[in-house]
Amino acid sequence: MTSVVIVGTQWGDEGKGKIVDSLSDKADVIVRFQGGHNAGHTLVIDGQTIKLSLLPSGIVREKKLTIIGNGVVLDPQALSSEIEYLSKIGIKVTPKNLKIAENTTIILPLHKDLDLAREERAGKAKIGTTGRGIGPAYEDKVARRSIKLNDLDNLENIKDKIELILDHHNILRHAYELDTLSVDDVYQYLLEIKKDIIPFVANTWRILNDMRQNKKRVLFEGAQGLLLDVDFGTYPYVTSSNTMPGQASIGTGVGPKYLDQIIGITKAYTTRVGSGPFPTELFDESGEKLGRIGNEFGTVTGRERRCGWFDAVLVRQTVQISGIDMIALTKLDVLDTFEKINICVGYELDGKEIDYLPLSEPSQNKIMPIYEEHEGWLTDTSGINEFNELPSKALAYIKRIEEIISTPIRIISTSPNREDIIFLESIFNQTVKIEINGINNMEDLTEKRNYSYIAKFFHWGFVILFIYGLIKQVQDIEQLENPSLLRFEVLFAFVFVILLLVRFIYMKRTQKTSLPEHTPKLQKIAAKTVHYGMYFTLAAIPLSGMLIGLLFWIGLQDGLIIESVVTLHEISIDLIYILIGIHISAALFHRIKRDGVWSSMVPFLKE
Repeated sequence: MTSVVIVGTQWGDEGKGKIVDSLSDKADVIVRFQGGHNAGHTLVIDGQTIKLSLLPSGIVREKKLTIIGNGVVLDPQALSSEIEYLSKIGIKVTPKNLKIAENTTIILPLHKDLDLAREERAGKAKIGTTGRGIGPAYEDKVARRSIKLNDLDNLENIKDKIELILDHHNILRHAYELDTLSVDDVYQYLLEIKKDIIPFVANTWRILNDMRQNKKRVLFEGAQGLLLDVDFGTYPYVTSSNTMPGQASIGTGVGPKYLDQIIGITKAYTTRVGSGPFPTELFDESGEKLGRIGNEFGTVTGRERRCGWFDAVLVRQTVQISGIDMIALTKLDVLDTFEKINICVGYELDGKEIDYLPLSEPSQNKIMPIYEEHEGWLTDTSGINEFNELPSKALAYIKRIEEIISTPIRIISTSPNREDIIFLESIFNQTVKIEINGINNMEDLTEKRNYSYIAKFFHWGFVILFIYGLIKQVQDIEQLENPSLLRFEVLFAFVFVILLLVRFIYMKRTQKTSLPEHTPKLQKIAAKTVHYGMYFTLAAIPLSGMLIGLLFWIGLQDGLIIESVVTLHEISIDLIYILIGIHISAALFHRIKRDGVWSSMVPFLKE
């Protein structure tokens, strides 16, 4: 079995839904392994936005099996609502494409009541819960009093379990001034939900292990983010489950040695919903701009997300704790219009620099970010799905993140749309959408797209020679009666032609075009035509000039022959002005586009 685990590396909302949706195309089964309907995964498919909370994102793919594992706590009402929502937009959810683990804990209405009452009573100590009963349901599970789906098959003997759970909850309900519940209240609720949910219940751990033996491809979908993990997150402002990749094993019944690859989803900046520490949070125009462009509102709660610069310290820490193999970077396009972009590379705590997030809450609240400033690319990257089309400064930003977190970025998302994604590595033997032509990393790519010092010397040397030739050019052919001037003009033209030939051979043999690999074909043809035209014309000018000098020297100072050569010489000069104008305009175009072409040759106004 080839298995891939997807987790979020920040505080959730990293864009896991889109990545799971993309990878699920090649998976045989997609599995949720923790959390509940407090998750929020947004998919944009053919312009249609689909929001999921409980169902695995792979449910939108036809002929895919999806599983809700035992590590999830399940609200049957939320499940029914989500199935109905998908049905209205043409996506059918049936027992054929959805299985739910029989030992999954049920979220009861009393869990939601308790969740909301606690949050309301907490005042300033609120943790930002969604109020959906997730935490209280996990509490009952750990306390060994929860009701699970397999209990629905034996309702006539379930009243003892209901009494056990009510012995606990009615005390709390009294304390929170809520009406107490009877056994019949809970029993009737279970009776109502049974008929709708029982068809989906299955022995999922056996299904998954059969798939393992048959070498099927399994995609494990995590909810929330690693910084919300109940053990390693910013406690107590965390979720009630373990969000680490290891939970994929515990929450499904698949042994940990069968988890082959872990992909961490990382937003190109940082966001958080609810309370808790946030070292890079912005309270200025930049923070507001990130939220506005990124549409940062919680999928589940609708609450505005707090926004800040990318925190490489946190991501490096979650990568190390969780054993992530590669990163999928999302929402790169949100940064397109920022002139300056910061990356947090360290913290200051009590006057000392540290390179990790302390686990104690008081320390977390005192740390100050240490930033590294980067120039923005100021180029629209939304919708780019070819790696080589990304601006050079965007590539530099990505490369710097890789360096700090010591983990390769192999997937890049440039918009919410399903198709706008760049794969730099095969996942599930998925066809890689970008050919890097032997380039192994972004540093190599940068080197490939820069001309050598010799090439730059030739280019700017010819600029100087050409300008000198314009200044010293003969204004009147009769000036060539001066033998010294005639010899100089012929010698200058000869040297110019030789150097031009040497440059052409050198560039042809050693240098590749600085144009991005996936530049449109017509643009490539136009660029090549202009370049070859310039070589031809720059050769025609001195060669025709030498011929004029020779004709003048042998006495053919008048007549059709010398007039024709002079005309050719003048046309060549006019043509080179046009070609140079096109060449400069193209260079300025690339400077505005910031695709690295300008900087490959021009030493000033770097992109």
